[in-house]
Amino acid sequence: MRKHSAALIFAILAISLLAACGGNTEAAIATGIAQTQQISSLETAAAAAAQPSATPEPVVEEDEPVFATTSRDVNLRGGDSTAYGVITIIPGGQQVEVLGKNQAGTWLQVSYGNATGWISGDFISGDVPADIPVAQPPPPPASSGGGGSSGGGGGSTSSSTPSGPPTTQFTLVLDANDWDNKSISGEISTNQIHRINVRVDNWGGVTVPLEVDIAFQCDTGEPEKVKLAAPGADDNVICNNNWSHDVSSSNNQFYVTVQLESGSSVRWTLIANLNERD
Repeated sequence: MRKHSAALIFAILAISLLAACGGNTEAAIATGIAQTQQISSLETAAAAAAQPSATPEPVVEEDEPVFATTSRDVNLRGGDSTAYGVITIIPGGQQVEVLGKNQAGTWLQVSYGNATGWISGDFISGDVPADIPVAQPPPPPASSGGGGSSGGGGGSTSSSTPSGPPTTQFTLVLDANDWDNKSISGEISTNQIHRINVRVDNWGGVTVPLEVDIAFQCDTGEPEKVKLAAPGADDNVICNNNWSHDVSSSNNQFYVTVQLESGSSVRWTLIANLNERD
């Protein structure tokens, strides 16, 4: 305020001197106003220069997502061992986003589609960066006794009963909204039972009746030694056969049981194709 007053006083004095000297009063006033405006502009610029400059916001760099590819069909589980339940099956050759790893580095927390869970690191092709953060899995199911972190091949789990041979469980999940076609494989030996749960999820919006077409194939020249039991497979009870089973939102799963009667181990593949029922 004092600087502006001084400029104004200076301008008035200049006008007065010009007038006293017989100069043109209007010209003197115009000159004084111009000088006052110039001085005010200089003062404003100087005040702005004296203000501290704003500190730029720091740029936060986000980590690039890490992706990996499954080397074969593998179960996506709720935790880092086969003691956890199966969320879905990720087919071989699918890309997943790696979110973390367990403390031992043997299982990976991944995101696939709309699901997040854990898969064994044995079924990933290529190397995962060593600096992937450690993620904490949920507590293991109470019945698992805290199960270990080994296994996970094909997403199977094993159990046995005193009255029968050991049974290995498999789960294959189809999406009713996606007309899914998926497969799952295993290798069975004599005195073993493989039990495959075929389940159809995500029925929202489905308005037509559906069926699951099954093709069951075995890598053996003696398919008659591989016995099957499944709904709809009454006439196809040995390997290398096809059948269909009707499914609905209220009856969305069934089981295929496989047993090798004799001979060396046999590699099997179940292919499930979801179709509209005839």
